[in-house]
Amino acid sequence: MKKRFIAYIITLITFVIDLVLKLVLKNKSFWVIRNFFEIKYTKNYGAAWSFLTGKTFFLIVLSILILCLLIRYYYSFKNNTRNIIAFGITIGGLLGNLFDRIIYGYVNDYISLKFGSYYYPIFNFADCMIVIGLFLIIVGIIKKEDNYGKDSSKRK
Repeated sequence: MKKRFIAYIITLITFVIDLVLKLVLKNKSFWVIRNFFEIKYTKNYGAAWSFLTGKTFFLIVLSILILCLLIRYYYSFKNNTRNIIAFGITIGGLLGNLFDRIIYGYVNDYISLKFGSYYYPIFNFADCMIVIGLFLIIVGIIKKEDNYGKDSSKRK
């Protein structure tokens, strides 16, 4: 099995975990850690922090374009474990939220964090995977592991 193929397996696993969590936690509300971490189902008709609310078609098109760019960009990166995981979880998270937008017209969010009297905007597993994955991709860019920062002849 080609090493890069593992990223697609990670993508599938991330997508399935996201889908299952969204189905199991739909319409649920309960404290996991009182006054800090709550499962609180909500529908997000926009992007992060409800940005672009009501622009579902635009967000679908944008997600597809970003998905295509990520897949293309993946092949310009050094083939190491961190990059494989980074692209796998980022693409899996993107697909999870894209699936919601296409099927429901909104994204299912359910993770709510409270800090004193401040409630952080509600998010989901896919969002976590996108943020972690993008952070890891940025680490790869900083380490010059993409074709734009390093000699591509060293790729394997």
